Amino acid sequence: VILPNDFAAPDKENIYKLMQHDKKNFNSKIKFILPKEVGEMLIDIEAGKRDIFYALDAASSFIANK
Repeated sequence: VILPNDFAAPDKENIYKLMQHDKKNFNSKIKFILPKEVGEMLIDIEAGKRDIFYALDAASSFIANK
């Protein structure tokens, strides 16, 4: 199997707009459930647009450099 070696960065604005419709959100705040350690989760963690874009950029960079 030959995998493509090109990677197009995601449309961050579109992803952010879609995230605003997630059922975990409350009062227009985007919320996450994140793993802390094995068997333990952080619940209702809020993230702003800047943090979300930073995470998307970091993930895109990681994938592009693989």
